[in-house]
Amino acid sequence: MCRNTVNVSEVQLALRQLEDLVKNVNAYIMSWGIVVATGRADAELQQDFSETAILADQLRKKIHQLQHKLDEAQELEARPITITHLHK
Repeated sequence: MCRNTVNVSEVQLALRQLEDLVKNVNAYIMSWGIVVATGRADAELQQDFSETAILADQLRKKIHQLQHKLDEAQELEARPITITHLHK
């Protein structure tokens, strides 16, 4: 079922899970990086690892941007609302 709204804690949890996923991908890349860097892997595998590292970095940056947007949205919600003009 698809919902139109989610609460902030759900979004924060999802972002933390994505951050963990990126950390795991980076750890995997690092663990195999020696094999790839020393040329013991074929060119296609080296290209795959290179592309994966780039994608993981892009995802990390996007998660960081989303976290900032979430923080900004929370700050806006916390501000008091001032009504300056009422129509009769």
